[in-house]
Amino acid sequence: MISRDLPEVLGIEAAAEEPQHRLPWDEADLRRTMNVRYVIGMVAEVGAHVTGYMLYELHEDHLTVVKLCGGESLIALIAKLKEKVTNSVKRTYLEFDVHEEDLCMQIILRNSGWVCKYTLTNEDGCFYHFVWMKGW
Repeated sequence: MISRDLPEVLGIEAAAEEPQHRLPWDEADLRRTMNVRYVIGMVAEVGAHVTGYMLYELHEDHLTVVKLCGGESLIALIAKLKEKVTNSVKRTYLEFDVHEEDLCMQIILRNSGWVCKYTLTNEDGCFYHFVWMKGW
């Protein structure tokens, strides 16, 4: 993801209907997150149009999904993440906290081989902690 992609990414964010987008990120949120040294942004493109995006954190032994948005591009983005872990020598798993109301994302992750390990509750609600491990 580069600065040129930001207008389309913000458009996707604003149009998203998933429950986790009750408070969509603005440009400052995206830039602040992207400026963190260990955060990577990736976009999915069809032709010359951005159709989805994801932000993830690099850790020594895993990747943590920070943001994933994109309708029909979600499955391709998830496959790309799994490919990154599969081809890595050091990283062995992925993790992603999904809001309890985001049934669509839960179904997509379950159908992609992810497993919910536990739930988290905080002031923003209840989240399911999904994990995908290399070799599952």
